[in-house]
Amino acid sequence: MEGVVTNLTLAKENQTSFEEYLSNNPNTDPGIDLTVIVLTTGFWPSYKSFNLNLPAKMIVAGQLAH
Repeated sequence: MEGVVTNLTLAKENQTSFEEYLSNNPNTDPGIDLTVIVLTTGFWPSYKSFNLNLPAKMIVAGQLAH
């Protein structure tokens, strides 16, 4: 359970950092409202994985964050 809570805390911190980056760099506006939570699979029950095809706007938003 501790790992789950740690994952959620890290995800929130990453989201806050991303939002701060966007607000401090107005030229990097992705044009969408994006929230992402990536969790370590080791602490969560396993589920069948699926291929994910992101919309072009989300891909651009991800590239802007790097």
